[in-house]
Amino acid sequence: MTPADPLQIPRGTFGLWMAVATACALGVGVGGVKLMGGSSGAAVAALWILAVASVLTFGPVLFRVGRDYWGVVVLFCGAGRALVALGIAYLVGVQNPAFAPRALFLGIAAAALLLLIVETIVTINILSKIERRREALKGSAAPAPSPQA
Repeated sequence: MTPADPLQIPRGTFGLWMAVATACALGVGVGGVKLMGGSSGAAVAALWILAVASVLTFGPVLFRVGRDYWGVVVLFCGAGRALVALGIAYLVGVQNPAFAPRALFLGIAAAALLLLIVETIVTINILSKIERRREALKGSAAPAPSPQA
């Protein structure tokens, strides 16, 4: 695909949206931990856990995958991010009971859910626009019917 390809995945747009969503999710995670009665240490742990797991958010930006499979890559990266974040939260909560494991786990789950929702909306929007452009190009490239004599 050339950069002028109208059917190219706008990875930069996706990356920008997900960077903003990740920053918001970090705030939701830390706020969720504090609202659930977690300590400041648990809030800092949530921040680090979410930051580490959020690296997977940018997989669809970095991986050069065609538009036919890009949505699948987004799905796997989003599911992987949530599983990594919740797995690390579980391990940290078990190792540090003073962190109020329930608060830590629920704060991170709320942040992961927010990221998943935003990621899904942005991905559907991007893929829908590409599909509309593809249909428009297909319709304009159709040959004119020849007159029958």
